[in-house]
Amino acid sequence: MRPNTSVRKAGRTVFLSFAIGTLGLPMAGCDIINPDEGAQEARVEITGDDSGTLDLITSLDFTILVQPESNEQNVDFNNADTTPLSSLPFDQTYDISPNDRLFVRLSNPDTVTQPTVGMKVTVDGKVLYNSSGDIGGSTLLEFLYRLGRS
Repeated sequence: MRPNTSVRKAGRTVFLSFAIGTLGLPMAGCDIINPDEGAQEARVEITGDDSGTLDLITSLDFTILVQPESNEQNVDFNNADTTPLSSLPFDQTYDISPNDRLFVRLSNPDTVTQPTVGMKVTVDGKVLYNSSGDIGGSTLLEFLYRLGRS
């Protein structure tokens, strides 16, 4: 199991293991999700300021591509949905059982305002991501979950 989070700034993506994570809490181990059964559902909750429209990109069908020279990881979407969020809160549950993966990115296309927002992602009832901050310009919130190999 590889729950990952990433923070993207200035066009560079850095993946952090959940053990480091935004909350700084140690991970209990890979028994969070039973790898023999896989995950069933993921819930995405977004709260915060209603100052403008945010872009939410979600995908259940993607591949992770690793650049051999730099070992940088990039997400290659086979299918993704972009949802403009003009009012908060947002609360959506996704069935992730077919592919055991979820990608979520919350960004602000407005370069003038930087609303304070929070994003929480739970997988089968267990919080794997919980972060908040001012997003705008090159700062966004991003979560990547995949069980097994991409």
